[in-house]
Amino acid sequence: MTLICNLDHYTLNKIPQHRIEFIELKLKQFIKKNDIKKWPLDCVVLLKELRDSKRMPLILGSVPVTSSIFDAQARYYPDLNVYMFLINKSKVTYPFKSSKDRRLNFTLAHEIGHVVLGHLDIPDHLKTKKDRDIEEQEANEFAGRLLAPEQKLLSCNFTSIESVAAHFNISKQALWKRLNHLQKLDLIKSKPLVVCNTCGNSEVSVFADCCKICGSTIGKRMGVEIVKYRSHKLNPLGKASICPICKNEETHSEGEYCKICGTFLYNVCAPTEKVSDTNFYYTQKSCGAYLEGNARYCENCGNESTFYRDKLLSYWIDEKNIQDFVESQEESYSQVAATLEHSYDNYNFIKERWISFLDFLDNLKSQYVALFNHFELTNIEYDEKENCLSMGFMLKWQMFKNSGMPDSFHNAKYEMEHLFSRYANLEDIDFKYLGAKHKEFDDDAIPF
Repeated sequence: MTLICNLDHYTLNKIPQHRIEFIELKLKQFIKKNDIKKWPLDCVVLLKELRDSKRMPLILGSVPVTSSIFDAQARYYPDLNVYMFLINKSKVTYPFKSSKDRRLNFTLAHEIGHVVLGHLDIPDHLKTKKDRDIEEQEANEFAGRLLAPEQKLLSCNFTSIESVAAHFNISKQALWKRLNHLQKLDLIKSKPLVVCNTCGNSEVSVFADCCKICGSTIGKRMGVEIVKYRSHKLNPLGKASICPICKNEETHSEGEYCKICGTFLYNVCAPTEKVSDTNFYYTQKSCGAYLEGNARYCENCGNESTFYRDKLLSYWIDEKNIQDFVESQEESYSQVAATLEHSYDNYNFIKERWISFLDFLDNLKSQYVALFNHFELTNIEYDEKENCLSMGFMLKWQMFKNSGMPDSFHNAKYEMEHLFSRYANLEDIDFKYLGAKHKEFDDDAIPF
């Protein structure tokens, strides 16, 4: 697969890989916690929901500062444990009307990223310029992934960069940067498909006057979102291969109806009651066209299909909503699967490090037994023995920690309790007791 990006504006490589994984993890948790299932997102509405539901301790406000360079900003007040989001009324237009107005949506998502990623918990004066620059890049990446999820973005119909940006409620610049980080800038110049602007149906005949899914008139304005609608399987003659009602598979006979339940097995243009411009009700005759298995309307005249009339096909909005729900569940399942696979890989690595640590403890025990014997020979006071031993153990432990042990190692004890017996009988030295006697010793860092 060809990856196309502008390296001069590619900033994703400035974020450490482990932080990119952290962004993805926190984003998934944020989406799940706040039950976000539909896009595009309006971050003004989202922030109000977070405030009203108290899922995030925040205050929303606005300031008319004409000289300020910010559209919006988030601040943290640790004494009150509350985040304040300030919007500059002089620089934004809401509701959004143009690409420039939609910049606010990305800015608010950016500020939400600062909160979710924990950037505001540490004061700026304790950070270096490099730290602050990386945090800005991380917040931008969080905002891009939140507002324009990769799977949804790459499946769009790129009629124009403006239409796709409007679809995701972001500016054209934000969309360009998102595609650049995904290394898919070629999509901007891809040939657009004929897609219904109402329902997202992309199966449109070149001769169609109406959409077969929603019945809308096919106009010049093409849709951005592409939706695939389920279809009853038809044989080459246009007859249902399986009865949609009773699932009878013996439909190869010449009859038009199912021999089991009597369902009409052809999807054709049906006479439809309509209303004229003068509110006159009339019945429009069938044009006799044979239709596809998911057609609710005739592409030629706009009449209902027999499958839709007989309720063998659901209302298109209901099916789209079901598909959105199924898609969200599939994403959740895939995320769980990916997490389990990643955890399994980490397990093997952690296990090796754990065994290495146990070997380290065995070796340490031998050294301390020898040291104890030395103390016995030199008649050093017992309290001084404890001090020396605990300080020595602390130094040894710090050396081991600095050798590259990952943070996840500290949590491995819950998964590997069966290995505890390896060092449970170290009766010669009470490591916990020795460590607890000194404040400078990080007892919580010991994984037992």
